[in-house]
Amino acid sequence: TSPNPVDQRAVIGKFEPRVATTTFLTMSRERPQLAAKYLLQPMLAPLHRCLSTAEIPESDMVPGTILVTEEELSRCIEDVFKVYVVGNEPLTVLVGSLLPVLGVLFLLYCFTKQSVSHLRSLCQEILLWILGKLERKKAIASLKGFVGLDKAVPSLHSLCQFRAATHGGVMVTIKEAISDEDEDEALYQKVSSEQGQVEHLGDLLSHCQECGLAGDFFIFCLKELTHVAMENEAELKTKPFSNKSLLELEQHQSLLVEGQERKLLVLQLVALLCERMSEQIFTNITQVVDFVAATLQRACASLTHQAESTVESQTLSIHEKSAQMGLQSSAPFIPKGVSQPSTTTNQKLASISTEQLQEVLLSAYDPQIPTRTAALRTLSRWIEQREAKALEMQEKLLKIFLENLEHEDTFVYLSAIQGSSNCIWHGNLECSPVKFIVSIYVLEIGRFLLRPDLVSMLRN
Repeated sequence: TSPNPVDQRAVIGKFEPRVATTTFLTMSRERPQLAAKYLLQPMLAPLHRCLSTAEIPESDMVPGTILVTEEELSRCIEDVFKVYVVGNEPLTVLVGSLLPVLGVLFLLYCFTKQSVSHLRSLCQEILLWILGKLERKKAIASLKGFVGLDKAVPSLHSLCQFRAATHGGVMVTIKEAISDEDEDEALYQKVSSEQGQVEHLGDLLSHCQECGLAGDFFIFCLKELTHVAMENEAELKTKPFSNKSLLELEQHQSLLVEGQERKLLVLQLVALLCERMSEQIFTNITQVVDFVAATLQRACASLTHQAESTVESQTLSIHEKSAQMGLQSSAPFIPKGVSQPSTTTNQKLASISTEQLQEVLLSAYDPQIPTRTAALRTLSRWIEQREAKALEMQEKLLKIFLENLEHEDTFVYLSAIQGSSNCIWHGNLECSPVKFIVSIYVLEIGRFLLRPDLVSMLRN
């Protein structure tokens, strides 16, 4: 006969933990369907009860109603920790059963970070375990869902909230109705909560550097930043509104607001990762190559669109910031007397003076990483825009770029790569051996070229 699902919830508590964990693992290995139905589902029931996809009975929708008691939630988290983390067998049925409730687990982890709770370390260990066992694409998708970049990932029900319980645990209750006077406070709480989720995701990822997950998620954010920065907002804003209903106009406005929220969230994530992660965030050469590709793709997209929007200018500051991992300021350092263009990338700067050029040349040898990076980018831009005084010293500038290709800092040598490429394609150099040497260097370091026709030149 089939066991009673309700009775199985306490099976771990009835036996010695090691024996109970072995029982769960044996059943999951030999009878996965039975284990999922009669062991895992009942054990995870408290989390499923407050999912965004759950149907809460109307009788339970009264504000203040306790949907999951402190005892139920504590027992659930403790049992999950014993079976999944202590048992440490990434069986398909185990991983698959935990995936739907990861969003709730993460929000519970965030809530426990606000005060002292014995559930905090358990939630953290469970999340780290599952993120380490998941396929990398699924792990990235879960991280996206944690901070709201993927709305399809199940999360806490909109009517539910976590509340501190009397014995130091946590319970889930139905939210109180919000009055008109409390709308501002509710908005503040919502913004604070979302900010906290991003911060706590950074804390979680700080433990995921050695396995490479933090580096992969950082690269995903950089790619997303490129996509977000170059979106054609004008197309949405200039659509004709004639013959449109008020409902359609409201939906259009909602899409614009959601788009802006997503952009700000991506910028926030990249800035946070730049602050929290160490210089060892990349654990293998593939990640380094992907990072170089993502960075240069953003540069190529900017040149293709020939425009610099407000968001694009912010991404430049964010990328500059990631060149100074661990520094407090996110604003790019620009040498005195040098200004960046603020309209279009192909608009020429006012003719630079000899003094300005000399000052930037000195900054290109500055030991401070932000100063050197900004100087290399400025010199590269002057070559690209064919400033006369910069072209006169092109051989010297190319030498500076080549010297900085060996620099250990990522954004210094990336700026040097772009500067070398600009010398080839926008300058007056005709020396094919120089082109060949620089091109090979770019190919070997980045495996990604600013100009695809460089490949055909190498073949010829």
